Amino acid sequence: MLVTSLYYGLGNLETKRAIQYMVFPDGIEYDFKTSLFKLFGSTKYLLKSPHYQRVLKKQKTGIFT
Repeated sequence: MLVTSLYYGLGNLETKRAIQYMVFPDGIEYDFKTSLFKLFGSTKYLLKSPHYQRVLKKQKTGIFT
């Protein structure tokens, strides 16, 4: 994941879109009013993984240690 983050951070717009398409092939949408992302298709099952459950829990509490 670190390598992907590095490529994403250093990449141009085309590179970032390619990485987003690999990670979210069915698309992703951001709601500016609620500050939430909406995932489409099979991508939404990623959020059920233990890693993302821990991230979401920390996001809700605001404690990222």
